Amino acid sequence: MLEPGLFGMLRAARLIGCAVLVEFGTADSTIAGPDAEWSGVVFRYRLEARPMHRTIEASVPSASTDAIVRKLEENACVVGLNVLRNASIKPPGDTLLIHVLNRGADDVLRTIRDHVPGG
Repeated sequence: MLEPGLFGMLRAARLIGCAVLVEFGTADSTIAGPDAEWSGVVFRYRLEARPMHRTIEASVPSASTDAIVRKLEENACVVGLNVLRNASIKPPGDTLLIHVLNRGADDVLRTIRDHVPGG
């Protein structure tokens, strides 16, 4: 069972992967929403969803790597991209390590599929 109040809310937010914004102020202003008052200080807080991301590791033929990387660099949902040349033994080729927002994961997979022979 979660604790009530600010600290219980912080623990709950940590469990569900949300960012918590906490503002400190004095009790002299009118505040709407969930508040907790302690020794004349008002804590205002709200949960804010963080964009979640996925990490995709793909082994691709070396001949396809540069074309795939160019397309992934243009994709605004790709937040990180590492290219490990000749790192894949089976299948032989390069390894791509891609950090992408959830909403862009399908586009990344489609890009890889479109540039890999027999994909």
